[in-house]
Amino acid sequence: MKKTWFYLVNVFANATAGSFENAYRISVYHYAALKAGKSNPLVAQMLASYEPIHLAFVEAYNHWKQQGGEQLSDTQHLEQLLKELSKKIKPWDVAVQNVYASDTPAYKRLLPHGRSTFQKGSQTQKLTALENLSDAIGDDKDLAKTKAAVDAFIALVQPVFANQKVAINTTGNHSDDVEEKRMAMCFAQYSNLGLFIYKYPSNPSIAEGYFDLQHIRTNAQTDFSAQLKANEVHFIAKRTFDANDTIALYNTGTTSICFYLGNKKEAIPAETVVTINAGDNKTINAKDLGDTATLHYLIVKNEDELGGSFEAYLE
Repeated sequence: MKKTWFYLVNVFANATAGSFENAYRISVYHYAALKAGKSNPLVAQMLASYEPIHLAFVEAYNHWKQQGGEQLSDTQHLEQLLKELSKKIKPWDVAVQNVYASDTPAYKRLLPHGRSTFQKGSQTQKLTALENLSDAIGDDKDLAKTKAAVDAFIALVQPVFANQKVAINTTGNHSDDVEEKRMAMCFAQYSNLGLFIYKYPSNPSIAEGYFDLQHIRTNAQTDFSAQLKANEVHFIAKRTFDANDTIALYNTGTTSICFYLGNKKEAIPAETVVTINAGDNKTINAKDLGDTATLHYLIVKNEDELGGSFEAYLE
């Protein structure tokens, strides 16, 4: 296949592909540089055309970040409720056993897997287990109080669960919008670079101070996934994180895994970790994994004797 001529490649689009954070950085830099240099008529012309594109991108980016924060809040609330569920199932189970012994068909109909499905598995599986327990109790008068408690908890969990899913979808819609604005910004910067070259063909280095070369030249990998061996400590990436950088973590395996920041590739888990059960996912801020000022190694540990797997998406 014929290779595209280097000068026809939009370096701004390439540098920001998959990273709205990087796009935001280079747009803010370019906009500020244009404002500072607007005494130059050419730069003033660029500023006039770039400003509305930059502001539209920043607005879309901020909406996307805000929605991500709302999603994080909903996710944390749901996680708190489901953690509470792992405790509530204990007295409910005892109440059922006071009526039906654990080795009877009646007990198995109500709690076919005992407490395990309320304490392990995905969010959806836990909510389904709750609903199934309520349905199985039905109009059993001996368990009326237990059913009332289960139904009250379902009433708490269901709207939070629904809100989280809506937030995830809305975040996706906002990401489509910010992606469109990102590309418009990249085209505008590429155009401005061309104008500098057109105006100063014998000295194009004049353009250098108007572009964030540090972040344009850095196009680091943002998507990671791997299979994990039993009890493996797996180094994912080295980064200088901002405290509020967004990280999406997925446990795609069947074991419990934890993510954290360390001071070296082989660092073991410290006090600050984010644990994710099999099949679950969390969107967090980098500060949730440790001290971002001193720790720069993102690490995952499989906490089981069986193999596991993960996916991580860094902004």
